[in-house]
Amino acid sequence: MPERTVAGLARIPGLPLTSYVVDFELAGNPAWAPALKTGELGVAGVPVTTFAFDITGHGFRDMGCTRQTAVITNLLKTSVTLTFAGTTPGVGGPVIDDVRSCLLVLCPPVS
Repeated sequence: MPERTVAGLARIPGLPLTSYVVDFELAGNPAWAPALKTGELGVAGVPVTTFAFDITGHGFRDMGCTRQTAVITNLLKTSVTLTFAGTTPGVGGPVIDDVRSCLLVLCPPVS
């Protein structure tokens, strides 16, 4: 299993039995190998999705940020703790910025 370094926490208010869209900017630290930076998004410390970014062709002036999106479900809590953890070996992992969340409202199809 790759080493795991928790890099950031975000707490969002939550309602029980609701789903949320979480999106964030993803890039990678261009100063260190390997080129592929990996990580995971977790809820309450439990990984729910993984992400990866290849720094090839990018540097500090143009890090090549891409927007990533995940859907999470809150079962019984009144707040949700998101964790961002790097799984890239070594010291230079993924770079996370501009974390946003919103309530996911699913509408039934119109007939």
